[in-house]
Amino acid sequence: MKLLKKLLSVSILNWVILLVIMFQFPKQVPIHLDYTGMVDRYGPRWVILIFGFIPVILDLALMAYRAKTKNNTKASANRKTENILFLAVTFFMLVITWLQVYVASLADQPQVPHLLIAPIILVPLGILLIVISNFFGVIKQNRWMGIRVSWTLKDEEVWKRTHRLGGYYGVAGGFCILIGGIAAYFTGNVIWAFSLLAVGVILIVVVPIIYAGCLYHKRHSKNRE
Repeated sequence: MKLLKKLLSVSILNWVILLVIMFQFPKQVPIHLDYTGMVDRYGPRWVILIFGFIPVILDLALMAYRAKTKNNTKASANRKTENILFLAVTFFMLVITWLQVYVASLADQPQVPHLLIAPIILVPLGILLIVISNFFGVIKQNRWMGIRVSWTLKDEEVWKRTHRLGGYYGVAGGFCILIGGIAAYFTGNVIWAFSLLAVGVILIVVVPIIYAGCLYHKRHSKNRE
């Protein structure tokens, strides 16, 4: 809980800084760029504060989760892993808030192509997924974190083997997303970003779930025989 309080303090400080910065912008600012990097949507400057408040809400939700699961033995077994993942997710969200500040700063030059935001977001997202996936193999069976499908929750062996495989595929998927973001940024072609994002999602989400289902039915069909 001490770590979460520190993260919450950082998130609140970040929001206060954004509050001060917000008043340096005009009342209407860019809030979105299209796939070519051109400003295509405007909104009130307080949108910056909405993005800045997301890490605060996230940290409060994590603190509520910790309070709810403090007496749960299965959840307690994952505390060290949770701390690392909470830290990674919070800082990822802080990065996203400053990308919105960058978009808002383009108010004076809306007709000039700017940085491709989608690829830029995919770079920290890919890094985040690589970090998270590296800890998949040590996550103990629980109902709050990990690949929580019926097959993994019903069978501890399926949980272990699915998360071991999910860790490898998660790292591979994270690298796909990271590479897609970098390639799209340097080539100016967002098809790299979206194509490798799709590959990453398949590796991270679809493959482990299919594996869990196949493994569960294989194990329990033998038991029925």
